[in-house]
Amino acid sequence: MALEALEIYRQRYKNFIDREKVGTSKGIFRILRVVAPYKAELAESIYGYMRVIDDAADEYKHVREVVKLLQQEREALKAAKPTTLQAEFYESVLSTQPEAVQIKIRREMFQIMSGQLIDARNRLTQVPLSQRQLRARHFMNCWPVVKAFAIGALDSDPKPTAGIVSLMDGWGTYDCLTDLNEDLGHGLVLISDKDLEEYQLNFQPGLSLPSENLRRYYLATAKTTKRQLVEAAPSIFKVGLPPWFAAISYVYFYTRQYKFAKGLHNLETVVNYTPPADVLKA
Repeated sequence: MALEALEIYRQRYKNFIDREKVGTSKGIFRILRVVAPYKAELAESIYGYMRVIDDAADEYKHVREVVKLLQQEREALKAAKPTTLQAEFYESVLSTQPEAVQIKIRREMFQIMSGQLIDARNRLTQVPLSQRQLRARHFMNCWPVVKAFAIGALDSDPKPTAGIVSLMDGWGTYDCLTDLNEDLGHGLVLISDKDLEEYQLNFQPGLSLPSENLRRYYLATAKTTKRQLVEAAPSIFKVGLPPWFAAISYVYFYTRQYKFAKGLHNLETVVNYTPPADVLKA
């Protein structure tokens, strides 16, 4: 996959703060810019890179190319031999850090990219995930984000607890629900095989989504996820994060229960289920 094909995503995240939609994330980065500018530069450059990869995995129409790109980028992380894209976004900043920090951050980025590969392969194969696979996907997409930020920006190395595993599952489910219409429009189905069957969610290429069944699934899953986030949110105080960061994170997770209306509103938009071009040609 040529870098030119990624241009829309590269430009989207050249200035991470300006493009970030989540107010809590913006607030954290702005605080960091004041108290530790050099750490803010590292965190923003890495997050910008990961957002480029994430959007390509979820949206780019030639998904076989995306899978190949993700594999190459992930292997480069493992070997600590930066690709052109990694050098463009963050390597010059990361390379100034102590070697132990570089190793830890690359390890977490490797895990995040493994989660992104699950999404890309889901779009390519159109094979639904089991509930267990979906929970593993949520953890890989969420916890390493927190941990990489903690290592690089907060001089902290948190270890996950059972509560954190539940919290990351809730966070991942929340993201999937609020992006549900958009993801399905790109052929990404982050709904378990069990729920697809229970709610009779049969997605046909080029046809509108089954709106009423999708709405029932959304409401039932949102109800469970709200409770999960509220109950698990206090676990963020128990993993060794700086108190100020844990407090902001707690508020973010606790208040997600009030944000589900956005995703439900998005379902009112008529969207056709559109698998990637590679799949349609197969």
